[in-house]
Amino acid sequence: KTKKDIKKGKATLISLLGYKNTIKYSENIKKNIFKKINKFGKKANDLKETVSFILNRTKWTRTTNY
Repeated sequence: KTKKDIKKGKATLISLLGYKNTIKYSENIKKNIFKKINKFGKKANDLKETVSFILNRTKWTRTTNY
């Protein structure tokens, strides 16, 4: 939300496509990836989880001090 990319002149999917179209675009990519890796059966589950995590993640902050 600090608009660092705009300040640096970087294009983002949201700035190019808009929020709703970016969501549609990412879901389409996800479907295509899943179609291609389904042939690997259970072996593809970790990759599917990773793709889903990346597309559904929200910004978080670390609450644990090490």
